Order: sequence, then structure tokens, then C-alpha cells
Amino acid sequence: MYTTITVSLLFICSVTLTAMVVHTSTNRWVKQQQVQRAHIRTAPAASTKTGIYSVAVEDYYLVH
Repeated sequence: MYTTITVSLLFICSVTLTAMVVHTSTNRWVKQQQVQRAHIRTAPAASTKTGIYSVAVEDYYLVH
């Protein structure tokens, strides 16, 4: 009886920890992408309307 409760608690804790790690690493990756896109935005190549539009769309899908 107690072993099943302990095992289930350990399982829940491990799943929560894994989710937190994945979440923070994903956030870090998104921030890196946004920083890279900020550099792309300031580049002359992104001065065309299509370039700016595609970057904005990608940012929208990353954030939402």
C-alpha cells in the first residue's frame, strides 16, 4: 500500500521536474531566436516588406 503511494509520488515529482526543465529550456531557446531575429531585423536584407512580414509571423507563432 505505502510503496504504491511512494512510487506514484516519485513519478509525479519526476514528471513535474521534467516539465519544468523542458519549459525553461524552451523559453531560453525562444529568447535566443528572438535575439537572432532582432539582429536580422536591423540588417539591410530585412528592409523589404516580405522579409519583415515573415519575421513578424514567425515571432507570432513562437510566442503563441
